[in-house]
Amino acid sequence: MENDLDICIALYEHEKSQLESMIQECLIDVEGPDYLSAHYHQQALFKTNRILDKLYKIKDPLYSQKKSIQRQISIIETRIEELKKNGSNYKSHIKIRDSEEVKQKWLNQYLNILNQNLNDLIKKLDQLHKQPIENTLNLENQVLTNILDDLTAKRISQFKLILNRSINFYLQFFYKKNHVNIIIPNIKFMLKNHHIWKSQIEHFQKIGFIQVNSNRLLYTLKISNIENLNKIKLLLTKIIYEVFVDD
Repeated sequence: MENDLDICIALYEHEKSQLESMIQECLIDVEGPDYLSAHYHQQALFKTNRILDKLYKIKDPLYSQKKSIQRQISIIETRIEELKKNGSNYKSHIKIRDSEEVKQKWLNQYLNILNQNLNDLIKKLDQLHKQPIENTLNLENQVLTNILDDLTAKRISQFKLILNRSINFYLQFFYKKNHVNIIIPNIKFMLKNHHIWKSQIEHFQKIGFIQVNSNRLLYTLKISNIENLNKIKLLLTKIIYEVFVDD
């Protein structure tokens, strides 16, 4: 069974894939209005990649090291490919007046160095992959899933998810007519006391909340399958990493 972190990563990866496709489609329309939209999709993709990076680091504390080594491996593999393809014409490392024998000797030496560096990096990456992952989180915790199941099965009528007890900031969940409704109350109080900012209210609206009055935000989602429940988990991830985490 997938844990909530894996589900959120998968959903963000899907969002990333969609954004990449949208960017490519916009770039095709060079003289049309969609071409300018590529910039906004690129900004969204940049933010999605940063959030994915944070989620992967939570899942695997060695993620940054592995990613860095993989990047170095890709660079060296590209250099080796270029060296094999261009031979003595590879960039400007070889003087034109050098003999073919000198050129070939230099190429062989450079290729050997690159291959040795590549092998060392591959071994280092393999050692990191073999290290057991020590998570500080209980990834198998299904509390939220169980509570949402109880809510949609009408075993409970509502519940509060407290995000910050010190300022009494919470999400109130209730179920009505096959829809899960999420309310963020006390908007006026939190704005007045600078617990949240107007820009954050606007971001809540961007991710699907509507302002039903001056003091409440509401998010509504029809629940028909597990994918809809996963959308709620993604929404909570967006609230944490897109609205409140300082990038």
